[in-house]
Amino acid sequence: MLKVIDFFSSHFWKILFCGLLLLFALLLGIKGMMGLYNLYYWFREVSYTDNSNLVTIVTVLIGIYFSLYTYLLSADSNSFLAKIRDKNEFYRLVRMINIGFASSMILVLLSFLNDELFKVLGHYYIIFLFVDFILIFGSLIEIFLYYSLLFKRDLESRFEYFQTIKSDEEEEKKLVKKLKNFLERQNLE
Repeated sequence: MLKVIDFFSSHFWKILFCGLLLLFALLLGIKGMMGLYNLYYWFREVSYTDNSNLVTIVTVLIGIYFSLYTYLLSADSNSFLAKIRDKNEFYRLVRMINIGFASSMILVLLSFLNDELFKVLGHYYIIFLFVDFILIFGSLIEIFLYYSLLFKRDLESRFEYFQTIKSDEEEEKKLVKKLKNFLERQNLE
């Protein structure tokens, strides 16, 4: 299972872009150029004409990315992150967040200039927004897959830690009770 996850995470962007090319080829094969035009006009509607939902989603994602930065900076020594020995692997986690964060910020900032940029760049602006959209949601999927595994491991580790503390506390209570009984017997003699 780990080999599949490693392969998928190592080749995530290649898989995503091949999937997009396959989608475009299927649209072209099934519906012809009209399929690609329909996709273009749908995306233009979502990203340019009425982009309020997209901007709202991206704004929420920016908050999530800040939370992930905080998680990276505040993970304790029991965390799975602390067990990562490869500097490149750690930077890979940061890169995932950076791509999502930067592409999200670009979309939010460009939303203020949508009309002016479309007047100047026309269809190229919509294509740029589509590439940015792919970066946003591609990084979101990558982060979801990778960090959900990290959080799962950290939650399991945290649960084991709580169980250890609980058993240590119970042992302490038993020891205190035995000590108290011993002292009471010593006082009686």
